[in-house]
Amino acid sequence: MTGKLNDELTVKFIYHIENAEAFKKLFDIIQPQLNVIDARTLITVLRPWLSEGEKDDLNEKCNRLGSTYALPWIIYFILRKKPTWIKELYNHAEEANYSNEVEGTLAKALAQYFIFDENEKNVAEEKTQSSELPSTSAAYFDLHSGVNTKVNEAETSSSNELHTKLHHVENSSHDDPDDKDNETLVNSEQNIDTEKVDDGDTCTEIKEPCDPYQSYELRGYQHELVKLARQGKNVIICAPPGAGKTLVAANIIQNYYETSCRDDETKRNVLFFTPGIALAQQQHDRFKEYLPSKYMTDYRCGYGESTSLLGVKDFDVVVLTPQILLNELNSKDEHKSVYKIDEFGLLIYDECHHCIGSHPFNKVMRKYFGLEKDSDQLPQIIGLTATLGIGKAKTKDAALLEMKQLCANLNAVAGVVTVCDSQNKKEMEKHIANPDENHLPVNMKRDDPFFKEIITLMRNIEQVLKNLKEPIPQAPDYSQNDFDRQRFKQWCVETKKSLALTESPLSRNARSCVEYLEVCGEALDLYYVCRAEAALKLFESVAESQKQDTSTEISLYKYHTDAMNKLKKLCNDPRCANPNLAKIKNCILEKFAEVPDSRIMLMTQMKIYVYALKDWMNDDDKLEAYQPEVFTGLRTSAGVKGLSIKKQQAIMKSFRSGRHKILISTPHAAGEGIDVADCNLVINYNFLRNESLTLQIKGRVRKRGGEMVHISSDRVARRDQLNVHRTQLMNECTDILVDFIQSDQMAYRKEDNYRTI
Repeated sequence: MTGKLNDELTVKFIYHIENAEAFKKLFDIIQPQLNVIDARTLITVLRPWLSEGEKDDLNEKCNRLGSTYALPWIIYFILRKKPTWIKELYNHAEEANYSNEVEGTLAKALAQYFIFDENEKNVAEEKTQSSELPSTSAAYFDLHSGVNTKVNEAETSSSNELHTKLHHVENSSHDDPDDKDNETLVNSEQNIDTEKVDDGDTCTEIKEPCDPYQSYELRGYQHELVKLARQGKNVIICAPPGAGKTLVAANIIQNYYETSCRDDETKRNVLFFTPGIALAQQQHDRFKEYLPSKYMTDYRCGYGESTSLLGVKDFDVVVLTPQILLNELNSKDEHKSVYKIDEFGLLIYDECHHCIGSHPFNKVMRKYFGLEKDSDQLPQIIGLTATLGIGKAKTKDAALLEMKQLCANLNAVAGVVTVCDSQNKKEMEKHIANPDENHLPVNMKRDDPFFKEIITLMRNIEQVLKNLKEPIPQAPDYSQNDFDRQRFKQWCVETKKSLALTESPLSRNARSCVEYLEVCGEALDLYYVCRAEAALKLFESVAESQKQDTSTEISLYKYHTDAMNKLKKLCNDPRCANPNLAKIKNCILEKFAEVPDSRIMLMTQMKIYVYALKDWMNDDDKLEAYQPEVFTGLRTSAGVKGLSIKKQQAIMKSFRSGRHKILISTPHAAGEGIDVADCNLVINYNFLRNESLTLQIKGRVRKRGGEMVHISSDRVARRDQLNVHRTQLMNECTDILVDFIQSDQMAYRKEDNYRTI
């Protein structure tokens, strides 16, 4: 092939990378010609244009996926690099008379797009045709359309990871290391149909756009929120759930690139931090929708030292959990991807009220402050939150101090921005779902045979413990109506610790007694929250692991098994039914009768409750019809395994689409930031929370006319009432702080506590 790379290479290359359809055509040209080539050989050819870390990452893909399925990743990766390598590769291949088959094949494939006749007329025509080609709302393409059909046969193999969008190069280390689930995710909302959207972030009629961002104009109150941030100032933006803070962030990001990054030399990329993994996926998808397609987005999330930031600077916006960056900054690897915070130009903290104490948000900011004396290009800091929080404050002065401390931690020199204009406030109120709140009492009075059998077992164990005559404190009363699980658990832990300090046979037997009591306490708690089957299941799960090395342990085991056999016979006794579950069921069925396509979240305190409640729903024909599913964090707690990242993403996608209409979750997993536009009922089932979490959970009701129901014991209800007063205090102090900042910036900056982290 003859010809010469003309000066329009960069322009044309960028066009094809930005334009999804053109990129797909380019990929379709290159990939089939390389189908028979070993992927590792291609990596060797591309070595001059890859860093050591990039080579290692691509070789790891070969090892994990095999040559056939790793090849698309390699092509995708190299196409995302600056186009200078194309000219160098082609010239090298041409000078070598295409002696290297792989190099020559790739060079010739690229030449079909990037080598033209030197005739200026042809070049001008090519340029004109490129400028007339329509862009698309989809920034990327599905691998299925550009890969050998053999990929379709790999759904259950290790290569099923290829079914994800190519915009997210999924790193296997992101998964929970203990979870071998390879469930595939395919990103939803590939096409944008014409529809009316009113979910807080969007309000206009959406058609399939040429430039997605143009369909999402800011509302008046959102313009007020972005004003200081668009001027390059460090600021915390505080607005209620549903106000569209993600769209606000997208506007700030676009303004940052248009005003501060005129060329490659001044360009420093954007990091968007989220406190949770599910939230990272959601916000990444939103940015793809809200930002023009020329801005490349990616997300990195997970736990563990192996989570990689490789190639992070190839993207304009990267959504990530903060620990990944901390791991990178703390790494001693000489060839790591990020060395200092100031390599980025804009840091945005979603749910920034977490930037306190030892939270990873705050640890990142400590790295930031550590560069103050050495860097003249510190990144701009933006915080986004619905609630500033007041910690443990009980007075206005203490609450204001907590808020100012948050400002200091985020270096919010410009302070806090809220919607203050009266007209803008009215507009914002129209777009925020303000759900009705209802309270139902939990019936904690149990006097049924199942309850009595557990109490009898616990008293028998206590009697064995007393006979040992070990000097230990009396256990909390477990037979009272409002069983305080936390207090009883604390007694068990502290007693076992004190007994572990001695090595006498009596102390060992005493520890065994306490361990049996601990299991009974957990079973009793499960019985209060869920049903008899859940408590019995816990008894059965620990029966085989109990020791029988001493006469006391043999006696304890017999008490345990005898009680377990009696409990089995009582599981289906109508007297042992949990009346609180009937209340939950009625709330759910009434909502579905009112709105058949509802999305309902049931929030409860612990993972073990979540799974027990799912089992209960699946055993109920009416509830099971709505396909209830669980949603928890990654980490294993109380012996209950968390969900892998892929599982979380798949479940949240299914909940949004309506495949699962009921989501059972812990409040910290789904109670913050998760946005499901059709969610019209949240049930809070008897758990303690602070004023910030209360407001956040309320914000999960995104559909106008929605409802939040609290099903609480007297003890929890009293705390809820306290949270009402704390929320009022927080809102009042937020207004005081904003007024203070606006009226006297100098005084605000000179506050003694300011800049203390």
